[in-house]
Amino acid sequence: MTQFREISLLILLWLIIGTLSADRAGFNDALLKSTPWPQGAIFQKMLYRETMAESRADSLAASLEILDILFTHRMFAQVRDYIAFAPELEAERANALVSYAHIKEGNYHLANYTAREYPASYTAKAYSQMYMGRYDEAVQSFKYSSAPFEAEAIGLFQVKKAKEPWLAGALAVIPGMGYAYNGMYQTAASAFVLNIAILATVYELSANDLPIAAISLGLAGSSFYFGSIWGSVNAAHKINQQHGNRNLDLFIDSHIRELLKYTPD
Repeated sequence: MTQFREISLLILLWLIIGTLSADRAGFNDALLKSTPWPQGAIFQKMLYRETMAESRADSLAASLEILDILFTHRMFAQVRDYIAFAPELEAERANALVSYAHIKEGNYHLANYTAREYPASYTAKAYSQMYMGRYDEAVQSFKYSSAPFEAEAIGLFQVKKAKEPWLAGALAVIPGMGYAYNGMYQTAASAFVLNIAILATVYELSANDLPIAAISLGLAGSSFYFGSIWGSVNAAHKINQQHGNRNLDLFIDSHIRELLKYTPD
């Protein structure tokens, strides 16, 4: 009973704070975006759109707020579903948002295919091509996009690498050092111990007049050794890719925010 009373008081306090703060600009919208129950917030906006919106502009504003909530909560499949049934969205804005939803899900090829011949969509197409490593195509897409090529694309191309693959490979000549350079310390320790163990075992077999076993294990150990060098180089490339993707994400998020702004005519 005491626990029920405490919960009731907390709910009452939350309602009082909400009532006192409701007249603050943007309070309700911020509450809807940050809610852990986005379905309820979306239903509230959809109810307004269907029953209270007095014009196409009102419906557009409500739809953009719904899409904002969906993007905030990473409900990208629902973004595409909603856009398909929101006729008040302009074709360019709708197509660009669908393309960005695909990018956010990691469907870069689909985003590239979905983007149509609109400036905003060309921007999304360019970013999808950059995620796929098709930089020459991205350059061409940026030329037709709504994003300034010099300000964004060149800056992205010149992003400083997080790791140098050649250095990772060179350090990997000493077992484990390449992985350590990439910050993969457990893998580095494992590579070092296994290489030393294989080398010691090969020496022991050779010392005990077991040349066939020593050669067989030596060949197997060599493949593991050179595999560690390749793995270190590949890990550096992956780290750079992730680093570049984080920079791309910042640009993409800014474009999504711009598309979700309501600007009355």
